[in-house]
Amino acid sequence: MKRNFLSEVINAKKETLNRIKKGESLNPFFKEKDFFLIGEIKLSSPSTGVIKANLDIASQIEAYEKGGASAISVVTEEKFFNGDAELLKKVRNLTKLPILRKDFIIDEIQIYESFFLGADLVLLISSILSSKKLRSFVTLCRKLGLIPLVEVHDKKDIEKAFKADVSLIGINNRNLKTLKVSIENTIRLMPVIKEIFGDKEVTVISESGISSPDQVRKLKKSGIKGILVGYSLLTSENPLEKVRELISA
Repeated sequence: MKRNFLSEVINAKKETLNRIKKGESLNPFFKEKDFFLIGEIKLSSPSTGVIKANLDIASQIEAYEKGGASAISVVTEEKFFNGDAELLKKVRNLTKLPILRKDFIIDEIQIYESFFLGADLVLLISSILSSKKLRSFVTLCRKLGLIPLVEVHDKKDIEKAFKADVSLIGINNRNLKTLKVSIENTIRLMPVIKEIFGDKEVTVISESGISSPDQVRKLKKSGIKGILVGYSLLTSENPLEKVRELISA
């Protein structure tokens, strides 16, 4: 059959537009869930080194899916986490769940790259971006149909997130300067978010250091709607049951 270049272009454009429209429909998906879990794919970290030698990514993702995870987080930072763009592409080919790209996003080209790699959500770390740049990146994400997940560590970060008109916030329980972890950071900051955002609708998740149902129950009482879990799932002998255990806590 003779190649029809114009038809190929139009079909590719339709696929791109469908992805943008899909992004617009993802946010209600998170808002409507009573509680959700994002399972992470991460090869190593500065605090632990290699997390699991010879990680079977396909099996891990299958466990997340069957366990009831709502999305997959993929850490793509190269130097300290041993991730890369190919890792995200691999995960994209293995699942239809929404994918969060976790990296240190400091340039808009990384947001465009995230879109073309197949991500649905992009992590934006409030503390490493100026207020102006954070607003600009949030706007760009939405233009591309990506959902910005803005990560906060303190009151200043929350104020920047509010000014950027975000609707999805992640409280990181890990201090990125010292690498120490405590879920008390979420419990301490939830009242601050409620005070600053007031009646404005915002979905809040807790990230890092979550490994037990007791922790999840404690976090739920603070008002969070979801959790992002990596290490405890990646090192679990039965990640499927671990996902179920944490979601149902």
